[in-house]
Amino acid sequence: WFQLVEYPVKASAAANRRYFHNEQYGRLFNANPEAARVHGLLARQADEEINVLTRHYNGEISGGKWRRLMAPEPADNMWRSYRLSPEVLPEPNMVAEKLPGREALAALPLAGPKPDAGILVEREAESFDRRGGGNGRAWRVLEGLGGGGAMVLTYPFSDDSIPAGEIRGTSPWMEYEFEVPAPGKYLFTADLLPTYPLGSEGALDIGISLDDGEIELACVERETNSSAWKQEVLEGRVDLSKKIRVDSAGPHRLRIYLVDPGVVLDSWRLAGTGE
Repeated sequence: WFQLVEYPVKASAAANRRYFHNEQYGRLFNANPEAARVHGLLARQADEEINVLTRHYNGEISGGKWRRLMAPEPADNMWRSYRLSPEVLPEPNMVAEKLPGREALAALPLAGPKPDAGILVEREAESFDRRGGGNGRAWRVLEGLGGGGAMVLTYPFSDDSIPAGEIRGTSPWMEYEFEVPAPGKYLFTADLLPTYPLGSEGALDIGISLDDGEIELACVERETNSSAWKQEVLEGRVDLSKKIRVDSAGPHRLRIYLVDPGVVLDSWRLAGTGE
């Protein structure tokens, strides 16, 4: 039980806490040093938890039966291209001496990434205003994944792509209301889960339309042996981008249509292009 279930679950959870608290330490170090030091202590405690679990695995189970079997970090040169860089934790003298009380810990400040000044619209996929279409298939919210806590995918699953001429009549769609400050060209970018191709073709298409206009295809290539794909798997997302033209300022409606199987959508955004 410990080797197959308890160790991987607890060590993975501790590794995630170590990563995110270390990230907060770096982001808050100048803006809020006191909160940063608490995050630093939490990162170091998570790191020590991994070491304690590993020592138990190697030295305490069945009198040391699995000695030298498990390492806290990758211990060989296998699959190097799929590995993250080792965490560089703050030194002990740079973190808090002890944790604050439970209420203060629950209210510990968090700092998000610096916003991209060029992004004008940003929506989580599950925040659609309406959905429809599909001929028995529909977009459904899958809780527990993605940057916002959920992703969307179509159900029931089919391994058939939808031909371009049949998208409007047969494809499930989601619709989002948004506003832009001026007409012009905008860069539409969708964050997708890097699902593995079902066949020999690696492309992944969705359809997008503005205000019931022409449906345009947006495509991302999935080259599963490339270094870019490996990085996308590590990050848990692949970006699909397309320039679209918005003819007027003010409110608009964007629809996203399923085209290829395997689309799991996390979020989308519009950024100005200056064109």
